[in-house]
Amino acid sequence: MQQAKWPGMAAMSLFSMAMGIFFLLFYDSQLQAEDNLLQASGQLSWVEKHRYDLRFALKDQPQMFAYSRNSGASDKVKKVLEAAGEKIVSLRYENETHGPIYSDDRYHSVWEIQIDQQVVRTYPQIKAAITADEKLVPWLGWGFFCSGLYFAHIARKSYRIMKRNAQYHHLFPWS
Repeated sequence: MQQAKWPGMAAMSLFSMAMGIFFLLFYDSQLQAEDNLLQASGQLSWVEKHRYDLRFALKDQPQMFAYSRNSGASDKVKKVLEAAGEKIVSLRYENETHGPIYSDDRYHSVWEIQIDQQVVRTYPQIKAAITADEKLVPWLGWGFFCSGLYFAHIARKSYRIMKRNAQYHHLFPWS
C-alpha cells in the first residue's frame, strides 16, 4: 500500500477545516423577515425551470423572480404557474436580488405566491421548508471540521514516516 503524500493531505486538512469553520461560524441564514417583503401582481409573462429554482416574470413588471427548490413543492408551483394563463399572480418577494455569475440577470426570491386569491405557497410554508434545510448546516460544519482533523492526523503520520525512512533512502534510491 502506498503511503499518502503529506503535503496533499495537509492541504486537504486546511481546506476541510476552513469549510467547517465557515459553516459553523459564518454561514448566513437565507430566512427573510416577513415584514421586509415587497408585493407585486400581474399576469405571468414567462416561466423557466432551472437547476436550483423556477424563474419567471410578470407582464408590466420590471422585476424577474425566482422560486427556490429549497422552498418546497417546486413541481406543484411550476404546474400552477404554467396553468395560470390570464389569471392575476400575486407575489411577496424580497428586495435584494441574486443571479448567476455568467449573466447580468437579477432575480428577487419569492416568499409567497397566490393566483386569483388562491394561495399556492404561503410564507410560513416556505419558511418551514428552508428552516428544515438549514438545520443540517451545523452537522455539515462539524463533518468538515472533523474530517479536516483526520486529514491532519494522516498528514502528520505520513510526514513522520517519510522523515524516519529518509535515512535509508541512499540504500533504495529508486523508491
